[in-house]
Amino acid sequence: MRQFRACWSCGGLAAIFLVAQILFILYWHQREAKQTWHAVQISHRSSSREKVRFTDKPASLLEIQMQRKQKLLAACADPNFTFPGKNWDYDEIPKREFGSFIAIDNVKLVYCAVPKVACSNWKRVLAIVSNSTVYKDLAHLPPGIEHGLFDKWKSDKDLKTFVQLRLDTHKTFIFVRHPFVRLISLFRNKFESPNSYVFHHVARMLRLYGNVSNIPENSKKLFEMGIKPTFTHFIQYLLDPKNEKGFFNIHWRQVYQICHPCQIDYDFIGKIETMDKDITYLMNLLNLKVAFQFPSKYQSATTNNLLRKYFGDVPINLIEKLYKLYEPDFVLFGYSRPQFLYDEAK
Repeated sequence: MRQFRACWSCGGLAAIFLVAQILFILYWHQREAKQTWHAVQISHRSSSREKVRFTDKPASLLEIQMQRKQKLLAACADPNFTFPGKNWDYDEIPKREFGSFIAIDNVKLVYCAVPKVACSNWKRVLAIVSNSTVYKDLAHLPPGIEHGLFDKWKSDKDLKTFVQLRLDTHKTFIFVRHPFVRLISLFRNKFESPNSYVFHHVARMLRLYGNVSNIPENSKKLFEMGIKPTFTHFIQYLLDPKNEKGFFNIHWRQVYQICHPCQIDYDFIGKIETMDKDITYLMNLLNLKVAFQFPSKYQSATTNNLLRKYFGDVPINLIEKLYKLYEPDFVLFGYSRPQFLYDEAK
């Protein structure tokens, strides 16, 4: 089973395990990822389809994956780096924490969907390749249909067991994003315009941190009155001890609590910041022929500009507390602490 948990207190064993994992990953990807995909049509995986034309794949893509995996393995093996659930065995992960996993048997893959990391677009791709819809291409797939399809798929499954039984036979992949930029994307999407889904969160933010006592009955009326939460309100809400101790809403839950990367050995770790190159690599790794391009919005604004715009008015003490809350995601996936925010706040 492709699960891993070292005896973190035993430094020698952890080091041996880490080296063995790295050598295995190098061998596997050198075997599986020697070629890259250049097909332009959409088709489904079948024994009778024409072979896809390949060319030699640039070594840099393999090297990037190796670096990401090595960084993740090292963080998981570091006894001085701790966070809740890090040292769990797979069996210790609560069943409720498998709601973001999707397994597609006909193409033998397992995907962990992280909100605000292009997960809706990935679900649309998977809806096509899994043959779970009558639509045969992304252009004709109705907006939002992917959520209903996979919610129905999950409804009658023990996902923890379902996923576990496929870890040896299926490819696994995940996409991540700079933790602070992911929160900004969430705030822009859910809190900068009326949204009934998060209205109860908005109402609580405004009562606790916005000094607003008379909250209208719905989100639309709230925004019509010109009342809306600020990004600082949102951060304060995330840092509220009552919220922090509870089970975070999936949209702002940390990736390590959604996808459990220290318990599940992912074949592929993609990043939204390098989406185009990562898609090429991933399609080859999964042996899929699906022609698509994700919206350019994912790479349209630089990380630093977004951080300055939204964190510019946030007190430095809140930035530091927020970093500590999401530090495992920063470290596990190789994102740097945004030092310039601290420097510019002085």
